[in-house]
Amino acid sequence: MLDGQINSMISNFSKTHTLKDGRTITLRYPQEDDAQRLVRYINPIVREPARILLNVEQTIEEEEKYLKDNLALIEKGDLVKIMAVVGDKIVGMTDVTRQRYKMRHIGLFGISISKTYRGAGLGKILIDEALVQAKIVLNLRKVILSVSTQNIPAVTLYKKMGFVQYGELPSAMFHDGAYEDEIFMYRDL
Repeated sequence: MLDGQINSMISNFSKTHTLKDGRTITLRYPQEDDAQRLVRYINPIVREPARILLNVEQTIEEEEKYLKDNLALIEKGDLVKIMAVVGDKIVGMTDVTRQRYKMRHIGLFGISISKTYRGAGLGKILIDEALVQAKIVLNLRKVILSVSTQNIPAVTLYKKMGFVQYGELPSAMFHDGAYEDEIFMYRDL
């Protein structure tokens, strides 16, 4: 269970940002009633198809389980998950999951953004906040990620944000009818 001060910080966490195009988003942690919002968020991204790991649409039952599991990891102190919302709609999401055993000082980073919110600076906002939360809440020392070599906007942003490539796996992802190499990157906190 999280320290009371950190648990309070998470439950009260809410930040508003203005994007480069003038739109306003609010960052917050997930809530118990977010399952339907998660379905409406992730399935259009899967249908694009975007360069995310998930490649099948999710049911409400799958999102309810995903949400329950994520809330348990947050409560345990092994996950930070931040959602970007506009009104009642999720438009972006990021997380850092603590690794296990002798790698508990390392977090695995993930991010996704709705198509209509890409290119407006939301990625940078989400990454900045995820890294701050990973350091403060999870007390991590390093964050790792993987990304398709074909996802040029993401690779460029990660490099701008201080991530360094440390490896590559050929033909790791099958996307839109072709194999793509996967880059592994890290950043010290």
